Amino acid sequence: MRAQLPPVGDRVAAESGTTRPDRRRNVLLHGAVITGVAFGVSTVLGLVRDLLLAAFFGVNGSTDAFLVAWTLPENAVPLLIDNAMAC
Repeated sequence: MRAQLPPVGDRVAAESGTTRPDRRRNVLLHGAVITGVAFGVSTVLGLVRDLLLAAFFGVNGSTDAFLVAWTLPENAVPLLIDNAMAC
C-alpha cells in the first residue's frame, strides 16, 4: 500500500481553511511594479513628445496655445484612471 502524500500548494490553503498571505502580497507587488513602470514610461514619453514638438515647431504662440489646451486632457486622464483603479 502506498503512503499518502500531504496536499501541496493551493490545496493546503484550501483544505486548512486559511489563505496564503504571501501570494496576495506577490500579486499586490506585481501590480504596483506594473503601475510604477507604466507611470515612468508615460513620463518619459511625455518628455519626448514635448521635445519633439519644440524641435519641429519651435517655441512660439501657436505651440504655447497647443500646450495650454493640452493640459486639460493630460491632467484629466490620470485622475480618471486613478479613480477607476480605486473602485
